[in-house]
Amino acid sequence: MERGILYVETQLSSPGLAEEFHRQYNEIHLKEMLAVDGIVAVRRYEPDGHNGPYVAIYEIEAESLDVARQAIAAMSGTGKLTTPVGVVTDPPPVVRYFREIARR
Repeated sequence: MERGILYVETQLSSPGLAEEFHRQYNEIHLKEMLAVDGIVAVRRYEPDGHNGPYVAIYEIEAESLDVARQAIAAMSGTGKLTTPVGVVTDPPPVVRYFREIARR
């Protein structure tokens, strides 16, 4: 069993879309992501102030991070993963996977 995180930074195209963005993220997108085998939890953060991205950290416990990465890519490729309203796509959100190397 491998543990890690999926780290995602998302920018909004307009501050006026924040309420709808959060509603869609919480009610639709998170449910879709938590349905992926290996995604066991999620935490979301907003910038302290008005500058900076929103951050989501998805905790992964899977056979390997590649298995979770492939499952998410497959969902994205088939349209089964909803992008919340207002997400800037040019440039796209920052997406990074990290493998756990220590736990206490």
